[in-house]
Amino acid sequence: MAAIDLPALRDRLGDDPELEGLVLGDFITQVGVLRQAMADAGAETLRTHAHTLKGMALTVEARTLAEAAQRVEALARAGGAMAEPLAALTAAADAAVAEARALTAR
Repeated sequence: MAAIDLPALRDRLGDDPELEGLVLGDFITQVGVLRQAMADAGAETLRTHAHTLKGMALTVEARTLAEAAQRVEALARAGGAMAEPLAALTAAADAAVAEARALTAR
């Protein structure tokens, strides 16, 4: 399963290669910034960053990442155990960023 639903992304962006490159490039940058911020964050900050990451993931049609971010957001709000959800979020972010990099390198 692809980390980014490319046909859906292209449909969302009007099949504009330049816009696609800009959106994916921004996605790559922002995921890096958010991952760094999340590393040492408390629950409320983690919830906020997970919410932002969820929105970014939905913008680029990275559904698995969006679902992982949603789970972290909900658990941060509820005070639940975070190790497994954060590991899933990291794996999904790694996959989506790798795919975004491959798509922008074309």
